[in-house]
Amino acid sequence: MKNKNKLDFEETCNELLKFLIKLNPSLKKNKVDIKDSLLEKGQIDSFMALELINFIEKKFKIKFSDFNLSRENFGSIEKIVKQIIKNFKKK
Repeated sequence: MKNKNKLDFEETCNELLKFLIKLNPSLKKNKVDIKDSLLEKGQIDSFMALELINFIEKKFKIKFSDFNLSRENFGSIEKIVKQIIKNFKKK
């Protein structure tokens, strides 16, 4: 993170992607589109989603009670990062 008070979209996407590859190494072989639904494309399952939530809460110090876990907010890497940045700014 360049600045502790500001998150970079691309850098945050890359951090999430690295973590997701640790959870599901096959993602490294397949190109991941940040706009694709992670669950619908089978890139993560419900257990991995919980691991991802835990990672985000610890890494970015954001509680998921701060935002809705709907598909509109949590469906893809792009949507997740937008919510992380939005909630990070509220701090």
